[in-house]
Amino acid sequence: MNELLRRNLETSRHGRVMVMSTMRNEGPFVLEWVSHYIALGFTDIVVAFNDCTDGTDVLLTELDRQGFITAVRNDRGMRGGAAQAAAYRKIRALPVSAEMDWTGVFDADEFLVIHEGDGTTNALLDALPEGCQALSLNWRLFGNTGQFDFTQEPLTERFTACGPPVATKAQAGVKSFYHRNLPIHVVGPHRPRLPAGHDWNGIWLDAELNQVPEQFLKTGWRLSNTQMKIAQVNHYMLRDADTFMVKSWKGRASNSAAPKIKYWRAFNETSDQDHSVLRLKDRRAEALAAMRSSRRVRLAHREAVISHRRLVKELKREPELAQLMKEIRAKTPVLATSDVAP
Repeated sequence: MNELLRRNLETSRHGRVMVMSTMRNEGPFVLEWVSHYIALGFTDIVVAFNDCTDGTDVLLTELDRQGFITAVRNDRGMRGGAAQAAAYRKIRALPVSAEMDWTGVFDADEFLVIHEGDGTTNALLDALPEGCQALSLNWRLFGNTGQFDFTQEPLTERFTACGPPVATKAQAGVKSFYHRNLPIHVVGPHRPRLPAGHDWNGIWLDAELNQVPEQFLKTGWRLSNTQMKIAQVNHYMLRDADTFMVKSWKGRASNSAAPKIKYWRAFNETSDQDHSVLRLKDRRAEALAAMRSSRRVRLAHREAVISHRRLVKELKREPELAQLMKEIRAKTPVLATSDVAP
């Protein structure tokens, strides 16, 4: 275990707190994501990866070797939801998973932001009433304001225009934490699945610390009209147009058709501005510097960035994706800061 994670464990008031994730071809964004979850106070970071072609696997393996994360290889020629489901099963089967007190599931483009106390996992879990064993938090979608080209500037500093701090239709998707005592059948990307016939009153809460609707306990992964009181999940679904094109090429995690212009327009939320993710910027910088102190990590990150840029260049020669980029540029307003509500 790296010394920063060891420090998180020593100062944790809630035992071991793990974030689990699945990744494929997310190399340029890995270091920012890992540094963010270290800064939040997570004691364990477990990432499963599958079928990477951009060096994400090399970077994650090196971070594992140096104790920043636990990397789990999940290569089986799988894509989308099948790979995710297999990854979660593998992670839950690890001996370390049995030692976790709390677990959260967040993708590479999802950054948990905690509004309570000092913005760490201690503050979030301190805010939960006694008996709470699950917490579902809404997405807050961060859109694109005319940033078309890929750069290495951090996502969380580059994209600050977003939707309002309430679970609108577009922002109804949730991500969840769960306690080790919660009897879980299956872990999914949005919420765990529970056995039927139990009384869950007061056990599963939303971001307002209210009991989630009874129907949600049975099925679904959306909560509407909830205020993002104690925390939110910044979801950078689009990022820059170049990266969105790569996402379109590799397909969506849900195994459905690759996202196109309708997807871009549906989730390009830019009505508000929010900088709360930068609250722990100094702690994130410390974690990032610790990782980048390794020459092998720096080289692996550099190779992932080069691979990403090379793929962008190649994909722009594909007629379908070239047309997608043309439509995005035509239908995305380039907003100045003054054009976005404060």
